[in-house]
Amino acid sequence: MLSIKEISLKTGYSTATISRVFDPRHSHKVKEGTKTKIVSVCEELNYQPKLSAKALASGKTFTIGLILAAIERDFASLFAAEVISALTRELRSCNYNLTLLAVPDDSPEIVDREVLKTFHSSAVDGFVLGAGVIGQGTLAELSGKNFPVVAISLPSSIVPNNSISHVYVNNMTGTKELANHLIKLGHRKIAYLKQEDNYNLRSELFLQCIREAGGDFNDGDLIRLQTVKRDNFQAIYSAYSAGLENWEKIKKYSAFVCGNDFLALGLTEAVKCKGMKPGKDVSIAGYDNVEENVNFSVDRPFLTTIAPPRCQLGIEAGKLIMGLISKKVARPAKLELQSKLIIRESTGGLMG
Repeated sequence: MLSIKEISLKTGYSTATISRVFDPRHSHKVKEGTKTKIVSVCEELNYQPKLSAKALASGKTFTIGLILAAIERDFASLFAAEVISALTRELRSCNYNLTLLAVPDDSPEIVDREVLKTFHSSAVDGFVLGAGVIGQGTLAELSGKNFPVVAISLPSSIVPNNSISHVYVNNMTGTKELANHLIKLGHRKIAYLKQEDNYNLRSELFLQCIREAGGDFNDGDLIRLQTVKRDNFQAIYSAYSAGLENWEKIKKYSAFVCGNDFLALGLTEAVKCKGMKPGKDVSIAGYDNVEENVNFSVDRPFLTTIAPPRCQLGIEAGKLIMGLISKKVARPAKLELQSKLIIRESTGGLMG
């Protein structure tokens, strides 16, 4: 294996500069251009810094623990991989690793016990967790000892208390853009399709935004589906069936906003089945931008949708946890990201 002196000769930079690049405590002191050149040469020559020695000297593990509410559910999500992948890349750029804290049960007592066990064993230098995963008592203990913790949440997720740092996504901007978009297209009879027990914040936000945009929306325009399983394709079929079963009511509206893209896809198929063309005879929009997800890829995305910045969420969470570790960021820190509207063919102006 190459030594740091040999890397110094190859790059023209001092061993001290190269060492700082791979030390999360000091990497921020190196100019980005210099850091990029050094890392590029190291990757080309397959140079691996001796992190074990650094860990012993610094008392750091160079590892961040990731905690999710339910392993099976969250890893089956179309969206978790995007966030985790971006988070991993950001941490790797600071020479940190991400390790999954495999909690066997998502009950608060068990999650708290596992988190505290990991904390007291000094196995990680910080935690990134799904908002609302661990209990207030555990959060208070970690906060009281100034242990780096960052919560992350997508829209409609639980927002934790103010004792820890938090990166979260707000749908306000995207929903306002969608409401104004539909009104400008001439739509006034707009319905909102949602699952009975899910996405309440989204429907409430849309109600607020559509009224502010000048639309006429009341309780009768909120179409509730019976509770369906979390399976995405069950949601598609549920919306398809509801569209056909409630056609006499559905056909009175010129536009629909759905609580997620799976419901929008199901409603789209129901509308087509009745001989109508989405984007021409009726407008349909959703949330989450699933058609561009790597696990749900289509050749040509069709749905107008409100897209959360999932990759940016992972990147910012990585930056924030590293900032807390290096003490460059005061705690608790909050960062709000905004979803954006992506307009596609499923929405169009009123015909005739």
